[in-house]
Amino acid sequence: MRDPKGESFRTAGGDRTPAPAGSAGQGGGFLRRELRIFVSATLFALAISLIFQSWELALWITISLAFHELGHVLAAWRLGLDWEMGFGPIGAWTRTPLEKRLALSHYENSILHLLGPAFSLALGVMAFTSGMLAAELPGRAGWLRAANFNALLGAMNLLPMADLSDGGKFVRRLFASLREDVEERLLALIGVVPLLLACLTFALRLDWGRLLSLVVIVVWFAVAMLIESRLDDPLDAASPKAMTSRQGFILLLGMVAMLAVNMGIAALTPFWLTQGHVVNMVEGLAKLVGTLVWRSTGLGIALAALLVASLAGWIARRRRRARARSNQHRRDRNDS
Repeated sequence: MRDPKGESFRTAGGDRTPAPAGSAGQGGGFLRRELRIFVSATLFALAISLIFQSWELALWITISLAFHELGHVLAAWRLGLDWEMGFGPIGAWTRTPLEKRLALSHYENSILHLLGPAFSLALGVMAFTSGMLAAELPGRAGWLRAANFNALLGAMNLLPMADLSDGGKFVRRLFASLREDVEERLLALIGVVPLLLACLTFALRLDWGRLLSLVVIVVWFAVAMLIESRLDDPLDAASPKAMTSRQGFILLLGMVAMLAVNMGIAALTPFWLTQGHVVNMVEGLAKLVGTLVWRSTGLGIALAALLVASLAGWIARRRRRARARSNQHRRDRNDS
C-alpha cells in the first residue's frame, strides 16, 4: 500500500475495486446482494470440496472466511458505510465505497481493518474450547483443526504485510498518525514481544519446529514495524484524520494480544490440513492439469487469456485507486 487510505479487505486474497456509494444495501438491492453472497459462497465451498475431497473441510473453511468478513461488514455497517461481500478463487473479500472511506479518520478505518481478525480469533477460541470439552468425542479432531485454521487465518491477517493484510493497513495508518517522538517510544516497546515469545515457549513447551515459526513471526513483526516507521511522512501526524497516541497504543496492544493468542492456539492444535487432504489435493490438481493440457488445449488457452486479462484489469484498478488516494492525500494536506 502506498499510503494509509486503503479501502478493501481480504482474508486469503480477493482484492476488489471499491463499490460506488449507495450501490448496495438499499431497497431490493439488499436481497440481490445476499443472493450473490450465498451463490459465491456455495461455489467456493464446492470448489474446496472438489480439491480436497472433503465436504467437512470445505464447510468450515467457508464458514471461517465468512465469519472473518462479517467482522469487516459489522464495522462498516456501524459506521454507516455501504458494503459488498463475496467469495473469489482464493478467498473472501469485502469492499466499501472509496469516497466515504476517505472521509473516515485513521482510527475508524483501523477499527474496520482489525475487526475481521478479531472475529477470526473469536471463532478460533470457540472451536478450541469445543475441542477441549469434547475430549472423548469423535469430532474433537475436527474442532481442533478448525481452531488451528482460524488462528492461522487471524495471525496471517494481523502480521504487517503492507496492503496485503489487515495488520499492515493498520500499522501504516498508525505510523501516519503518530509524531516522531511517539514512534520512537512505540518502537522501544516492540522489544517486549521477544519476552512474550519466551513466556509462550516456556508455558507451552514447544518443539523446535513450532519455536522456529514463532521466532520468524516475531522477527517479521519487529522488522515490518521498523520499516513502516521509516516510510511515513511526519507531516501526516498533523492531519485532522490522524488518530491520537492513546488510540494508537490501545489498538496496537490489542493487535499484539490477538496475535499472541492466535499463535498460542496454533501451537496447541494440529495443523488444519491432514496428510489425506494434501494427497487428495495433489491428485485432484494433477487430474485437472492433465485434463486441461491433454484434452482441452483450447480451454487451457482461454483460461490463460482470462487470467492475463484479469491481472491486467487488477493492475489498472490499483493504479486508478492509487491516483485517487494520492489526490485526496494532497487535498487533505492542503486543507490542514
